[in-house]
Amino acid sequence: RAEMSSYINENKLNSSYNWLIDDQFFQHQSLIMDRIDLNAVLKRGSRDDILKTVNKIIDELESVDLNREKLYVVLNNLILESFKIIKDLDYRVEDLLEIINKEKIEKINSENLKEIEIILKEFLLRLHDLISFNPDDKNQQIINEMKEYIAANYQDGITLSEMARKFNLSSGHLSNLFHEETGESFSDYLNMIRLNKAKELLKTTDDKIYQIADQLGFNDAYYFSSWFKKLVGASPTTYRDNINLL
Repeated sequence: RAEMSSYINENKLNSSYNWLIDDQFFQHQSLIMDRIDLNAVLKRGSRDDILKTVNKIIDELESVDLNREKLYVVLNNLILESFKIIKDLDYRVEDLLEIINKEKIEKINSENLKEIEIILKEFLLRLHDLISFNPDDKNQQIINEMKEYIAANYQDGITLSEMARKFNLSSGHLSNLFHEETGESFSDYLNMIRLNKAKELLKTTDDKIYQIADQLGFNDAYYFSSWFKKLVGASPTTYRDNINLL
């Protein structure tokens, strides 16, 4: 998040300075922005519309004699304008940082309009794909990633707050989302994963109860036994002794 803010603030300052020293350039850049509707193209347009929009931008730039510095300003302001369009949408900062290739933009020979065309098309197409991504698919992707993380780290005392920080969502929103997508609460799902693992270890190993408790992330074997009995109706020892009867 800090990296994104730094990038935006840095380029806002650079852009503002250049606009002030060249009123004609400011007017021409404003004209370019007026002739293209990034908001509509990104949110409702097709990928072909994106390509046509970039071609229109390049045509506008070719019609005037802009030096490298001014072309660089145009490129950055188009990117900043694109981010403004989606700033109120619920996207993770990581998603945006993956889309913008800051290094490529900084190294570009901005007098080469073909390079600018390629970078703009790549950037705007990826941004368009992110915005037009089906929210249900996005939510399912988050839940799938959560399940994978839980399966790999269930023994580490995972909390909903920890998961919310990982996905840059509020705990309340993530809790509701998880329940909507799975039909279970986060805590119930986590308990189910740990319980299934406990049953597996009781069935397939000769490990002591305290060893199994430790493998599942329980610091207290007595608490583990109480937790297990509450969910299964029998203590771990009784469950193991009667395994063949189950």
